[in-house]
Amino acid sequence: MEIIHKELIPEISDRLMLFSQKLLDVQIQCTSDFVINSANYRNNESIKEITNQIVAGKEPIIYIISCENEDERYSLINKYRDFQKGNSTEVAGSNRLNVARFNDTEEPILYLGSTINNIRSRISQHLGNCNSKTYSLHLSKWDMGINYTIRIQTFKILTDIDTKYKRKFIEMIEQELWDKAKPVFGKQSGL
Repeated sequence: MEIIHKELIPEISDRLMLFSQKLLDVQIQCTSDFVINSANYRNNESIKEITNQIVAGKEPIIYIISCENEDERYSLINKYRDFQKGNSTEVAGSNRLNVARFNDTEEPILYLGSTINNIRSRISQHLGNCNSKTYSLHLSKWDMGINYTIRIQTFKILTDIDTKYKRKFIEMIEQELWDKAKPVFGKQSGL
């Protein structure tokens, strides 16, 4: 316990002070905000056309996928429940689709996440263009072809924080947004 108190606690304190200072200067800017109908992402080619609309840069991104129409959202959630009954009996790593954790909330935000690397690839995964082992929404793989509209928003995080702390800093911002939004799917970053 002495090591924790003498070495670890001061390191944690220093990092939290750094994060506190950097939060005063951080800028969060919307880079993409568009609405698409589920009929427009039924195959990988159409998903690629959609993701090409997303402004990609070198900055970390926080993204939000929402279904703002309450009736459409409830219908989508019910399709997920039906799908998950069978999916949960499948063998992990074989036939099971690794869908993001279902939180069973009634909020319009389906998913809130962040990425340091490739936002287009991550949104493509959520729409359904990835293998079954990737944890994402996989929307087009279980929505049973129903008609609904989703909104995709991306926000770049402008900060000059040192690269070695950047991922944790972005995760901290994402976690606070996640707590406030209470998305239907996913988990807090890093947890």
